[in-house]
Amino acid sequence: MRVDDVPVTASLAEHIKAEIDHGGWRRVLLLGTPEQMSDPMLRRPLAASGILLLVPGAADRAWIGEELSSGSMSERIADLVAHGVEHGVQAVVVTNELLAGTVVAMNLGVPVLDASSYGS
Repeated sequence: MRVDDVPVTASLAEHIKAEIDHGGWRRVLLLGTPEQMSDPMLRRPLAASGILLLVPGAADRAWIGEELSSGSMSERIADLVAHGVEHGVQAVVVTNELLAGTVVAMNLGVPVLDASSYGS
């Protein structure tokens, strides 16, 4: 099973929460598959611990899903991250392997937590 097919689990959420706590971040942007970005299994424990988890809007989530299935990314990712930073994002959590490589390679000036391998 590919990492990007792994559903969000309680243990994945706790691992991500621990990494966010370690980084001292209180506002993070989540990027992953549309399903991962919408999954309450990740959002609930983070919100319960006071972490503000920002996710792209529905149109951007759909676009990311289309781009992931085509295997390409564009500068729109940089725009999503910049928008998050404008809204106080201190780090980006990425739960998809292809997306993580893209975001890390872009050097966007914000810490990136690559959570794509936590479920494997």
